[in-house]
Amino acid sequence: MLIKVTNGRWWYEDKVGEVFHVITVNDRYVDAALEDEGEVLAFEVESGENGATSWILAEDCVEVVEVERKANAGDTIRIKKKNCADDEYDVGDVFTVSSSHRLFVISNEAKSFFNREGAVAHDEYVVLEELQPFDLVEYEEEAANDVVNHPNHYTTGKFEVIEIIEQVTKGYKDPYVGYLVGNTQKYIARAPYKHETPLEDLRKAVKYLEFAIEHLEKQANEE
Repeated sequence: MLIKVTNGRWWYEDKVGEVFHVITVNDRYVDAALEDEGEVLAFEVESGENGATSWILAEDCVEVVEVERKANAGDTIRIKKKNCADDEYDVGDVFTVSSSHRLFVISNEAKSFFNREGAVAHDEYVVLEELQPFDLVEYEEEAANDVVNHPNHYTTGKFEVIEIIEQVTKGYKDPYVGYLVGNTQKYIARAPYKHETPLEDLRKAVKYLEFAIEHLEKQANEE
């Protein structure tokens, strides 16, 4: 799981826009600096050298997924390999794209003595696409209902919803589309059981399906 910092505070005050791999999820995180907020959702990430770790609050970040596609101006990319040893950027570096061309993208953050334009070849990166902000209220409700193992509203039928999602999403080559379709399935499955009316979750299912369709249409138009 990857998260991108959207609001800086504490040790990550100057890390807005940076991306981290999540090591641990804690929905009962407590910190004295939070005063009367009590337990909150937070993510443990590697924050320095020698394996040092720290925590980022869920309200200060957004989940991102890596998508294999040609980046457009304004997109955020993550370097997955280097074609030229002289380039000063490293695998894992995150840049913002200023312009996109047939063979490469341009990013001011990739500029160096040997790469005056800041060019990054299309096969050197993946695009980081933001998912929806964390629904903290929903997450807390599910945590109280053993969300990690067997949440009630996902185990009402013969098969657990996670098993169905795994089968449904296998055919999607794009992991972002698979994620969106999986969420559509999740909301449809739990709609009659999670809330007093199924409308809320059915609307969420429609929204995630629309996200998937819009993403696929965008890809088709770029080809």
